[in-house]
Order: sequence, then C-alpha cells, then structure tokens
Amino acid sequence: MIDWYIDEDGYPIQERDGAIRWFLQISGTYVWGNSKEELITKYQTVDFTPKPISFSFISALIYDNPIMMENNKSYLAFLEGLNEIDKARLLKGNWDARAQGSNYFERGWLKKADKRPMESRKARAWDKASTEPSGAYASPDYSACAGIERTKDGEFFIYGDYHPKVKDEDTNTHGRFRKRSGERNQLMLAQAKLDGTDTTIVIPQDAGGDGVTVFQDLARFFLEEGFKIQKDTMPNTTGKLTKFEPFSTACSNGLVHIVESSFDPVTLEAIYKELESFDGTRSTATRKDDWADAFACAFNFLLKVKTHTVMRIPEVHAPSIKKQYEL
Repeated sequence: MIDWYIDEDGYPIQERDGAIRWFLQISGTYVWGNSKEELITKYQTVDFTPKPISFSFISALIYDNPIMMENNKSYLAFLEGLNEIDKARLLKGNWDARAQGSNYFERGWLKKADKRPMESRKARAWDKASTEPSGAYASPDYSACAGIERTKDGEFFIYGDYHPKVKDEDTNTHGRFRKRSGERNQLMLAQAKLDGTDTTIVIPQDAGGDGVTVFQDLARFFLEEGFKIQKDTMPNTTGKLTKFEPFSTACSNGLVHIVESSFDPVTLEAIYKELESFDGTRSTATRKDDWADAFACAFNFLLKVKTHTVMRIPEVHAPSIKKQYEL
C-alpha cells in the first residue's frame, strides 16, 4: 500500500509524504491513480462504474511526538540502544530493514568459477510477466530469466550469457524486462536461440484454466522453433519460500558455483541484491523477486531430472573385452 511513498532503501520520500492517491482493486490487484477521475476514465465500461478509494501515508518518528517524549523520557534512550536493524526500523523509520540472519541467500556462499563446465545439463528458467510500466502501475514485475547447469558430479553452475536485447533500459540490467506478452515471447525466443537447443526452457504454469492455456501456447511456440520446454517441477500452489529453499540450501552448502564473468557488473550486483533481500514475501514496487523465482525454478528442475553423460566405447580387439560392450 505504501510502496510509492518509500524509496529503494526503505525510507519515506519526504516530497511524497501526505500526498493523496487513489486506488481500485481489480481481480485482486491494486491499480493506482493520481486522481479519482483518472481511474474512472481508464476503467469505466458500459456495465461498470469504478468507485476509487483515496489513500495517503504520513510518516512519523519519535521526534514528531514531543508529548510522548516528555511523558516517557527513557524511551528515546531505549530506541538508541537497540541493535542496528531494530534501530533502523523503530528509530529511523526504515520499512525494509530486517535482520541479516533471516536471509536465505548470501553471495559469499557461492564458489567462483572461471568458466562454465564442458559437459552439463543446462536449464534457462523464466519468471514471466506481461505488464509494462504505466501511470497506474509504475513498477510492475519483470519477466526475468536465470541460467543454471548441473554436472554429472552434482555440482551446479550459475551463468548469465544474456542476449543483448534481453535488457531493462530503466535499470541498465540484463536478464529481465517489462514487455507485453507478444514482445516478451520474441525476447524469450532470442535468448533461447543464443543458448542453443541443448538448453531446456523451464516455465512455471499459473493456476487455473487460463494458466494451462497460456503454458500450452508458449510450449507450442518454442517447440515449433525446435526448443525443449518443460513446466516448473513445483506445483503452482507451492509457496515462494518453499520453492526457493532447495536452491538456498545448496548454495549454503557450497554446491553452487557462479561464473561471474558471464554477467556484466551492473546486472550481477542487481541479482545479488535481489537474492539477498528475498524473504519469501510478495514482491513490491521497490523489492522484486523475479530473479529469485527464476533461479529456484531452474534449480528445482535440474534437481529432479537425471543428468546423463555420453559414454565413449573404447576401441578394443580382445574378444573377451569387446563382448562386454556388445548390445
């Protein structure tokens, strides 16, 4: 509700403090406007006249309550003595501060790799969206992708190698974008062509009949282009944190490598920050989880499918040895 009023670091934006906004709930989603008339004009139909609701957020700190400070003179000292996380929340008014110990990912868990492995099972998973930024919704979710490969020894490698066009111009990051479904599918196809046909495309299926239809249409689209596509191995009713925990566990136990050179620095830092801030709650305007969902999807797929390696039959001439390889 207050994402628009909060900056990227979790603090209230003073220029927006107290500003009145208007919203509607459409299919369970909040849509926002700067005026009641704006929303009515945009969403009114012959059979429906929307009734926008006004909303405002006014930030406040202990210093804005002099009567309380006078009546409870020790309270300020109590707040100043808290740990850094609680002090940021309760004294400084940070809405996003949370304990480092609650994180499900730390970049230091990953092993650094100079290059990708020679033989592996590859997966590029997508967390797809189909909304572009607008006045009503300035920060929709991204369509984001993550590449992971698994070796025969059970080691996992994270890689980028994003297509140049798979990019969000607003943040100058690769591997994600905000486009409608038609352009989105073409960008996904461009990435698939760059990855090659030995990379499996993994996509979650949304709940309901529409989700089935959308997945089948997308599967048909990629199959006709000669690519392999699979559905997310986790049921669509599974919680975000439950999906992410296998990936988190593997990272914390040193089973996951990352080829940092396959990412540009801006994108790599953005991915690290998103994964480190992930806590299983729904994404907001300032804190996204699209990459987190994509990494979990790719990892869970590779975790459940068998990794095969090609066995080369040696050239032998002794009949007794040669007979071992006869079918």
